[in-house]
Amino acid sequence: MALKDLCTKVKPNAAYSSGDTIDTAGYMSLSVISYTQATTALTITHSDDDSTYSAVAATDIIKSDSVAGAVALNVLTYTAAGTSCFGYTGKKRYVKVAVANPPVDATVTTLLGDPQYAPV
Repeated sequence: MALKDLCTKVKPNAAYSSGDTIDTAGYMSLSVISYTQATTALTITHSDDDSTYSAVAATDIIKSDSVAGAVALNVLTYTAAGTSCFGYTGKKRYVKVAVANPPVDATVTTLLGDPQYAPV
């Protein structure tokens, strides 16, 4: 039984391209949904100023059970095809997700959630 609406609380971006900047201003959460075709890797970096990016700590990535692989530093390694989700809990405003071989290996959809002002 669904008692709450999620659509007015998230801002999806299905047109995300590997390496694009995700600006989290005005949102308290970021989730990334990826569909991988095969073994691949996603590299996650973040920045305060959208010019100098650094590796995201593994502790700032919450991976779902559907991620068939490992998190080492800022890289999620997928060992099989499938759909998975991970969350970013870092404190930086800008985030980038780079796919090892886009769009062959993976496609990415981003979800900004918990907006300061809803609905979005």
